[in-house]
Amino acid sequence: GTLVRRVAAVLDADAPDALGDEAAATAREAQRLAPDLGCDPAAVRDHLSRLPARYAAAVPPRAVVRHALMAAVPPDAGAFLTRVTPGADDGVDELDVVASDAPGRFAHVAGVLALHGGSVLAADAFARTDGLLVDTFRVQRPPGATGSWWVRVEGDLADAAEGRLAVRARVARKARGEADRVARLPAVPTEVTWSADPGGTATVVEVRTLDRLGVLHAIADAIAELRLDIAVARVQTLGHEVVDAFTLRDAAAGPLDEDRCGELELAVRWALDVLGA
Repeated sequence: GTLVRRVAAVLDADAPDALGDEAAATAREAQRLAPDLGCDPAAVRDHLSRLPARYAAAVPPRAVVRHALMAAVPPDAGAFLTRVTPGADDGVDELDVVASDAPGRFAHVAGVLALHGGSVLAADAFARTDGLLVDTFRVQRPPGATGSWWVRVEGDLADAAEGRLAVRARVARKARGEADRVARLPAVPTEVTWSADPGGTATVVEVRTLDRLGVLHAIADAIAELRLDIAVARVQTLGHEVVDAFTLRDAAAGPLDEDRCGELELAVRWALDVLGA
């Protein structure tokens, strides 16, 4: 039952007010953990108050505290605040990112990770009411990568934020080098679907396609090109297939109309078609 409720929350299958039990449990545990992790419980409460209930229903309590600590001192416009939480010996770490809300932020992070050979196994992205983005990426480091790998990643993220790194061109060039390997993978037709968010204030767009280097960056870059706001993103890699769901709003903070959804589908399909071509 708990798993069903959490999955429903993640996929926005329930209205926001149906997420109360899961969100409340996470909020209580995050506030309990806060002092042990060097955070004021009041800061955790303030952080949660600026996010939708689905945020607390989707992320673990420790991540809530980490995000509250990072958001306590907002980053400069255009800058990324980053924090890496090492995982077990399987080479899967968590990268937390806090930045001011602007088109292309999510795409920049996905692109830099791809450039360094990191595989995004899952990602959660949420927008706060004060204009801060709060993202967590579960990243599989490339084989043999040491702690200095993250130093290089964070350095390139800083360069990307300041416009000193041609992320789109570099990802495309690196993806071309993977063309032979990708050609040997089982075919996965690209599907782009959309539906109304239960709250009626956004549109949920889901993309299913073959997993390959740069695919998340390509999708996020297409979203940024149309200047759409990512309110929530849920990214998962299932074998050689990715299933990415984005809750999007237009410039007026409303849902996308059919014409805008059609343009987004065109942009996403084109970006994936030319990836590595």
